[in-house]
Amino acid sequence: MGWWYTFMTRGIGVPLFRGVLRTTVIGAETVPPAGPAIIAFNHFGGVDILVIPALLPRPVAIAAKAELFEARGVKRLLSWWLRSMGQVPMDRQGGGAALAGLTPMARILQAGGVVGIAPEGTRSPDGRIYRGHTGVARLALATGAPVYPIGTRNTRIRRRLFWPTLRDASFVVGPPLDFSPWRGQADDPAVWRWATDAVMTALQAINGLPYLDVYATRVKKGEITGAALEAYVRPHPGGGTAPPPTDAELAAARAADVPPTGVEAPPEARP
Repeated sequence: MGWWYTFMTRGIGVPLFRGVLRTTVIGAETVPPAGPAIIAFNHFGGVDILVIPALLPRPVAIAAKAELFEARGVKRLLSWWLRSMGQVPMDRQGGGAALAGLTPMARILQAGGVVGIAPEGTRSPDGRIYRGHTGVARLALATGAPVYPIGTRNTRIRRRLFWPTLRDASFVVGPPLDFSPWRGQADDPAVWRWATDAVMTALQAINGLPYLDVYATRVKKGEITGAALEAYVRPHPGGGTAPPPTDAELAAARAADVPPTGVEAPPEARP
């Protein structure tokens, strides 16, 4: 990333967020000084994607919705701004488009850089945590990069005595999640979902907020409201699903010609 990114994050962002808005990121030193890393954060306020790059010690390429990069006319300035700040377009529609949208971020990771993604895909509509999309898991499984969860809370700018502040906001970096033992299963949707739920569980553990097992975009579109929404409340993501067998466990099972733990033998192999 170039001089503009450095100027905006270090020259303006650091004084603004630390000095004026009184923002802190706890555990920023957890992110290593070198090597690929994925920052996964739950998303409450529009300021999240500005604070994280400014207050982490390394440049972070944040994934932003692809529609922001497709503006025309005067709004094309927004596209230029996002790209100059290292943000990367990401399709939120799912399927092949979303998978192709991960390629720029995978390249950054393969070059030893840092990318940031909000797994929920949009801001929380009510301050709770919602079901995560699988982009973070796909990147981690495909590249072997560790995932650093950042639990956020109260990140909408408030006023205190007519002065804007983020003093009550919480940005906490948790211990890294290593999915490299499952890297050989990078094309398995069941492994994507398990790893995604593991990331969302880590975020919930950091900020202690309620979890709803439904995509936030459905709620924001008005597809689910009121009492119907409360039916999706869960104690935590994943429902206690056990981790799938690692690559090493699968290899050992194949070598021994027996099914791995948790996998039932086919009928013809049963005694």
